[in-house]
Amino acid sequence: MGTASKMSLSEFGRHLEVLRGSMSLREAARKSGLSHAYIRDLELSRNRSTNTPIVPSPETLKRLANAYGYSYIDLMIESGLISESEHLEQHYGGGSEEEEIFLQKFRRMSNEKKKRLLKLMDNLEKIEKRQDLTSDSRVYSLIQ
Repeated sequence: MGTASKMSLSEFGRHLEVLRGSMSLREAARKSGLSHAYIRDLELSRNRSTNTPIVPSPETLKRLANAYGYSYIDLMIESGLISESEHLEQHYGGGSEEEEIFLQKFRRMSNEKKKRLLKLMDNLEKIEKRQDLTSDSRVYSLIQ
């Protein structure tokens, strides 16, 4: 999952088209349970019948995320329906600024780096339990 950020309506429509990739509109419709015409309207960011802007509902985004194998939360953030900070607050108890920065950086890491970082964190927990460390400087010196 990449770092999600709010996009303009037209950028979001193009993003949906890129996510669909080589999948036909009819295949996307079959997988999502949405009409192929509605999916195309979303990609064009407007209702082609009325020429008015069109914004997908959370349920629509959930269906598209499942059909495209993409993160529902990222689509919600990218569409502007929720902000990343709202998501963090709802699901992680309103994390601190440091937690938000950590999560943003974590999302940008390769899977290999994520695995290494998680292993490091597990090792730090084991060391803390074994030696009952309470000082950040002592923990820092152990990982140097």
